[in-house]
Amino acid sequence: MASGGLTRMLCLVLGLCAIGGGVGLFIALSRRNAVDERVKSHEPSCAFGRASGCPQGVDDEGSPWLGATSPTLTIEEFSDYECPPCRRGHREVRALVAEFPEDVRLVHRDFPVDGQCNPSFDRAIHAHACAFAMAASCAGEQGGFWEMNDELSAQLESSSASAVAIESLAAQLGLDEVRFRACLSSEAAKDALRADVEAGLALKLPSTPAFVIRTPTRNEIHIGTIPRQVVLDHLASKKAVKEDERGSRKDSAQ
Repeated sequence: MASGGLTRMLCLVLGLCAIGGGVGLFIALSRRNAVDERVKSHEPSCAFGRASGCPQGVDDEGSPWLGATSPTLTIEEFSDYECPPCRRGHREVRALVAEFPEDVRLVHRDFPVDGQCNPSFDRAIHAHACAFAMAASCAGEQGGFWEMNDELSAQLESSSASAVAIESLAAQLGLDEVRFRACLSSEAAKDALRADVEAGLALKLPSTPAFVIRTPTRNEIHIGTIPRQVVLDHLASKKAVKEDERGSRKDSAQ
């Protein structure tokens, strides 16, 4: 690949090309404030840092979910803990789940920008991303995925990746430390991460974070964030279909 092409690809992955440093910081802070204000006006139990009060579980593919138990709309998030745009996008989508807790479900998938576990990269751009993904997955084995997810994201906002001690986080969350350490090197955890990466590769994701809405006709992919209006449009469309179906059943019963 030509050097210019490689540079553009790395910029897209790292989320650094679209905006300059000062402008980027201003936009990031503005988006964070908007998310926080929206969460304040709605039930916060599904918002970032408040997962314990939100319905959660594991789907048929083994991926952790949070939000609606009978969702009108499911959003798959492909993310990398070491990626700053991923952490911003995650807070924003959690605000949407908090706003529509009866309708929106968030499903987490890992897509580390790290050649150690993602073959689409030939080097470890984010050298700790695979380890962080494994840590969250292993916390999930003990029912603590979303708590570990939130703690990792929060610590990485203020600390370097090399300073984040995942075993200390496990102890802080009250996990069985022996079981946690065993899981980190287990084939089951590696297989789960590999399945997520392969799912991302199949979708030909160009970068992270990526938010995917699967429909009968296509996979709708949003890079960086998922606009609130997109969620509103999908919810309105799906609810309209349900209303039509109920009307048809009433007509046929008469």
